[in-house]
Amino acid sequence: MPNDYLLDVCERYPDLFVPCVSINPRRRDWSDELGRCAARGARVLKIHPPTQDVDPADKRFKPFYRSCATFGIIVMVHTGTEHSAEIVGHETCDPARLALALDQGCTVIAAHSGMSNTFDREDFFPSLVEMIGRFENLYCDTAVLASMLRWRVISRLLDTPAVLERLLHASDFPFPSNALVFWNRLTSSKLRGLLVERNLIERDYRLKQALGLPTEVFERASKRLLA
Repeated sequence: MPNDYLLDVCERYPDLFVPCVSINPRRRDWSDELGRCAARGARVLKIHPPTQDVDPADKRFKPFYRSCATFGIIVMVHTGTEHSAEIVGHETCDPARLALALDQGCTVIAAHSGMSNTFDREDFFPSLVEMIGRFENLYCDTAVLASMLRWRVISRLLDTPAVLERLLHASDFPFPSNALVFWNRLTSSKLRGLLVERNLIERDYRLKQALGLPTEVFERASKRLLA
């Protein structure tokens, strides 16, 4: 099973990895699987609504969220548009649909901060801003937000202090960041250094740092959520 493989690797390298499992709350055996993963050290759980055909606001998931909160497992949910896989639609990608999990006591991370590509009609970021104001246990992340088609995103984050205070660094590896689309915001030496960096995780970190994301963004997850 995929979760077993993940947990095996994390157990072999506990100083490098924190287990983040995937459990669809529509599974009939979700309770057994959640308990099993928690017993093996899972700290985070990922839900991808548009590909798993899951509506995070479905009231039938209340027991699932309560169990996550009881185990102290952080719930990470994809928000914003999705273009890397087949989906059922974007309706369930609105950060507003995370209220149910937050009300059940979960700490929730809105992956991708509700952002969209430049050509998308949907804009869920205002919804994220409203949710951040309502829930102290809601965070968001920077995964894939330095990619070619999301080059406007970092500026929106930097211009929204309330969101910036809940922002976590994430790379969305192996999807690469793209320094070239930020050429007008980088010095020539930094741009050259990023273009020759072969480590995609290092490149992503250095690019977001160069674009102005504060140090706290890169430290917040380990210091506040996973300590």
